[in-house]
Amino acid sequence: MSTDVISDIASYLATGGYGTVGTSIFIDELRDLPDNQIVVFSSGGRPIQSMDGHTVITYFDVHVRNTSKATARSKAIEIRDYLGSKKSAANRQAILLQPPVIEYFGKDSMNRHRYGVFFAAFD
Repeated sequence: MSTDVISDIASYLATGGYGTVGTSIFIDELRDLPDNQIVVFSSGGRPIQSMDGHTVITYFDVHVRNTSKATARSKAIEIRDYLGSKKSAANRQAILLQPPVIEYFGKDSMNRHRYGVFFAAFD
């Protein structure tokens, strides 16, 4: 099992058909191009917690950017459903959604829309 949760999540998204790591799925960096991309961010900053006998090992966000607001939103919802409340996903015991579950960040100067989905990973 990898200890790099963010890389595991990016790979798990690639396995699910959401893109290719390094081409359309990125880690901790929203790039200028391509216009349509997914980024897995480590969101840290909260203390490690124990819940139901499992330990939260990290919090992470998945951001979806697309030139179409509807496509960005639908992909964010798909990823929420794909990762949210999964057991044994991406080498983790559980991945749970964190509020606010989905957030719209608006449109950038290049007219690309971005949504974020928020999670906690447990071991």
